[in-house]
Amino acid sequence: MSKIYTVEVYTADEKNAGTNADVKIKLVGKAGQSGPLHLDHPDGTRTWFMPFKVGGTNDHERDSDSTYYFNLDEDLGGVTKILIGHNNKRSAAGWKVAKVVITSGDYVSKTIKMGLPPKDFTFDDFVVTETNVFTMNQWIANDEPPFKDTEAGSSSALLLLCSPSAVLEFRHGHREWFDDEDNPFWKVMSS
Repeated sequence: MSKIYTVEVYTADEKNAGTNADVKIKLVGKAGQSGPLHLDHPDGTRTWFMPFKVGGTNDHERDSDSTYYFNLDEDLGGVTKILIGHNNKRSAAGWKVAKVVITSGDYVSKTIKMGLPPKDFTFDDFVVTETNVFTMNQWIANDEPPFKDTEAGSSSALLLLCSPSAVLEFRHGHREWFDDEDNPFWKVMSS
């Protein structure tokens, strides 16, 4: 059964906290995990949920928040971990993530009577089933902790594995791994 997930990403209000790199997230739940999901509103267009143009959206800038909508083929069973990061490309790739909020839900068809004479009006209503907040306040940058004193170079993609209460692990690896969802770089053990 499919499930709708919203991903709200909040960038910290700190100097140079925004990023121009490509950002992805993987959702890990009790019953499964998503593939890497691209967090971008290309050319100012929104996702299928809001298909109108909003004028050249620049995601993940300082003190900003962006919301993304994903209709996944399966219910992950409550998101317990996220794996979030970027490919460390482009200028100003370093990024400080304040928090990520994951909401899951379903669309339920409802019919009401409206008008004179009354006629049936059917619409889909989004019903929230669960919300998880991942408070991070963490840099994802090769010149800031936790990556600063590692072998993560400027050509490494960078990822953080987080639970709602803590950063569990950090990873770095080849940039080409970033676009290969079958690579061990994206592997996460379910909870």
